[in-house]
Parts: sequence; structure tokens; C-alpha cells
Amino acid sequence: MTGRGDNLLFIIGFPRSGTKLLRNVLANHAEIFIAHELVFLPYILKRWDGYGDLSILENFRVMHREVLSTYYFTAAANRGETLITAEEWHRNCDSFEPCAVHKALIRLETGAPDGRPLWLGDKSPNYTTHLKLIHGRIPEAKILHIVRDVRDAALSARKIWRKNIFRFAQRWADGNRQLWKDLEQVPSTQYLEIRYEDLVTAPQTALNRISTFLETELDESLLKLRKPSENFGDAKHNYGVVATNTQKYRQQLSAKDVRKIERICADVLARYEYDTSATAATHRLSSVESGLYMVADIANRFAFDRKLGRSPGHIMRALVAGLKTRL
Repeated sequence: MTGRGDNLLFIIGFPRSGTKLLRNVLANHAEIFIAHELVFLPYILKRWDGYGDLSILENFRVMHREVLSTYYFTAAANRGETLITAEEWHRNCDSFEPCAVHKALIRLETGAPDGRPLWLGDKSPNYTTHLKLIHGRIPEAKILHIVRDVRDAALSARKIWRKNIFRFAQRWADGNRQLWKDLEQVPSTQYLEIRYEDLVTAPQTALNRISTFLETELDESLLKLRKPSENFGDAKHNYGVVATNTQKYRQQLSAKDVRKIERICADVLARYEYDTSATAATHRLSSVESGLYMVADIANRFAFDRKLGRSPGHIMRALVAGLKTRL
């Protein structure tokens, strides 16, 4: 049975924004346990009422089968890991409301100890554009959002996955605009936003803000990581924050590319207090542009996975599982 009094935390943010770094820093704390990209929660919440009373094990098994078909568990199966059983998960639920069911899974997946209340977290970037659904079903959860300058985030995504920087920028802008709408329903006490740049250049100040938000003492010892946060990109293999990992776009993107990104994202950059020469969002990618860039992104991601030694079958199973959670 899970420890009663646990708190639930969601860490959100768009790809290449520092969610993994933030997760690893907080997970250094003895009372914070954060799962790595469970991803499936919006997919399951949308179907929640159809499962019926989940205290009935047969109903729970239906939900469990659907969860195991999503990306997190498909990837675990591809790695040969033993997957959680419906019976084990069911047995560890304090109740069968969404919050308690999700906390029970996080405890099991992270190996969190019994016997005392903990912060249990789920770091999943895709939750960023599903806050209305998540908060509506789990209003007691706290949401910690990390945002990074899109010009650096897009540059990082291009370096690693060869993603198109303009499609990345459009999705970043659209996603943040959706986030703002969703946040209208979230009390300020349940949501905190920090900038990646502030976390890496003034980490203790950022930790102080998070400490107040979580009502948990956080100190600078958390900044020394047990393992590197990144296997890719300019911060790979570092056992801590890298203060210089900002504004790389100024040297590594052309002025023309920067202007185009700024024309797509000007209002969002301004809201997050990033300097930009554009005064308003004056450009949007056409459906043809977006479609062509998407095809290239998929092909480049396939090549990236193959370079890592993943088989075509592995990649296709992961792709199908990932598509299931894109509502």
C-alpha cells in the first residue's frame, strides 16, 4: 500500500528545455521521486470514465493493458525489462481516483520507500499542452514548468535529431499559447514557471523559488548530480548545471534564421522576457511547409534511432505506441 499523504508533481516543458536536468536535480532530494516520461497520462485520462470502477480488478486490467501499449512501457519491453503487473499496481493504490492511481505507479516505477509521505513526480514534456485535461482530473497536483529560449532549444534539437528549426519554433509557439489558455484554470499556488537560463546561471535562486513552491527545503547539494542529465547536446556528460549553455544561437544560427524564428515566436519570447528584435508574431508556417518539414523530421529521427542501434521493428513499435498518446 502506498504511503498516505504523498504529493504529486508534474514537471513539464517543451523538448530541449531542461526538463531532464530539473528532474535529476530534484530527484537528488531524499523525499522526491520522479519518474522519467511516463507520457501516457492524457491518453488514459481521456478514457478514464470508460474503464468503470477501477477498484474492480477486471476493470483495472483493461486500463493496465492500454497503459502497457503506450510508449513508456513499449520502450521498456524493447529493452527487455519486466513490466509492472495489473495486480501489483492495483494492490498499491490507496484509492482508485486518477491521482492515487498515478501516484501508486510512480512509487513502483521509482522504487520509492514506504512509510512516509513523499513528493512523487512525473516528468513528461507532452503534458505541457494537456494541462486543462490533467488539472481537471487531478487538481491537487502541482505543476512545475521550465521554459527555454526557443532559439537555443531549436538549435539543440537540430544538432541532436536534425529537426527543422522552423517547425520546432512553430510548435513551441503554438504549444505555449495553448498552455497559457489552460493555465487560466490553474490556481497560482499550483503552478510555478522557471526559465532554463535562470536555473543554470543562478541555480540556488531558482531552487529557492522551487523550495517555496513545494514547501520543501532544497539546497545547493542537489546540484551535484549522480549521473549526467544529458547524453546528447552541448551539456552531455556533465554532472551538474552548465552556466555557459545559453545563447548559443547567437554564434550558431544565421541572422536570417534567427529573424524567421522570432517572427514566428515574438509574442511568446516577449512574455517569457527574452530579448527579440520582432515586435509581434508576423509569420506562420504554411501547411505545406509544416508537412514537408515533418516528413524530414520523421526520416531524420528514424536515422538517429538506427544510429543508436535500434532495429526497424523496435522503432516502428515505439512509433505506433507514441502515436497513441498524441491526442
